[in-house]
Amino acid sequence: MSDNFVGSRYSHRDYNSLYRDLVEMIPTLTQEWTSREESSPGIVLIKLMAILGDNLSYNMDKSALEVFISTVTQRKNCAKILQLIGYKMHWYRSARLSLNFTSKSEGRTSIVPFQSYFTNSSGSITYTVISDDGYANPINATKDTPVVIPRLIEGELGVSHFTGRELVNNRYYFPQTDVDESALWLYYGEEGTSSFNVVGKLVDSLYLVEDGNQIYYEFNVDEFDRPYIEFVDYWKDLGIITEDTPLTLRYILSSGSNGNVNTDVLKILNNSTISGTYTISHEANNTDTDSDTNLPGHDPESVEEARKSSYNYSWTHDTLVTPSDYEKASRRVSGCSAALLVDQQYLNDHNISETIDAYKANLYTIFEDDFNNITS
Repeated sequence: MSDNFVGSRYSHRDYNSLYRDLVEMIPTLTQEWTSREESSPGIVLIKLMAILGDNLSYNMDKSALEVFISTVTQRKNCAKILQLIGYKMHWYRSARLSLNFTSKSEGRTSIVPFQSYFTNSSGSITYTVISDDGYANPINATKDTPVVIPRLIEGELGVSHFTGRELVNNRYYFPQTDVDESALWLYYGEEGTSSFNVVGKLVDSLYLVEDGNQIYYEFNVDEFDRPYIEFVDYWKDLGIITEDTPLTLRYILSSGSNGNVNTDVLKILNNSTISGTYTISHEANNTDTDSDTNLPGHDPESVEEARKSSYNYSWTHDTLVTPSDYEKASRRVSGCSAALLVDQQYLNDHNISETIDAYKANLYTIFEDDFNNITS
């Protein structure tokens, strides 16, 4: 085959280069085709093939980018790649606050979780009082006695009712997309009756479940950005609930980063169960500084954010094996920017005199360079 054959020029894959290569190949195939006019049927077919080759090349290049973590662009593809190392991309996470409430009225003022709401001045952001188990337990405040409401979460309460027969591959899909991935409460039985109880436990990964005596479920998002909860495969075998048992799922509809507020801007919503006069105060959560009671809201994790976070994750699926695995896992802890895993033999080999306890206290100041030199 001639050197002018288009197949030898594998880097020529756009329309112009493909068209030029195809035209240049004509003399190597026949001497009778001499017309190069735009209206020539042969030239029209060559242009069509060049267009088709350009589209195929683009799609091939685009598809190739989506299989590597360093070049992936689509969130659904990034999520599947990171699943290989046990990393799950985050979805919506609502802002959280603690609130100081002081009643100025005589008697008791009741604040009922899931039934008391606080809003900003414009009413565009709502915070809901919640409890650990999701029940409507009252919090009572007497006159002039400050009460700390430990958990307010941004967003309004969503409720879904379904049975086990409605699960698809052990999955229940939410009717909305803006669901907080960590604020979920699942109940079984008829609501309002004594049989209405919490069932199941939310876990980060069903693959890590070791207890086979309880119903576990996991929050996740499919490739079409539809959030769902997935039950362990053996949930029917436990005998706790059946396919016909009524299930109620409560969750928080989140505004993500748009739900952050400034200090002391919340007020009690008019349809709240709270009455009388009062004062309230709280911290701000519109910064990136997290605390135990003041957490900013987050939007679904982007590809770039996940790419950066994954580098601090274990590179073996859901396991920690090598010292490097443990060091990366340590950097996932909030407030920890560096870690070095050592043992007593390491300290002896490098003539470090501190005891293990003393070394732990100073771990953040000790590093090792590429030449095994210890520096502070």
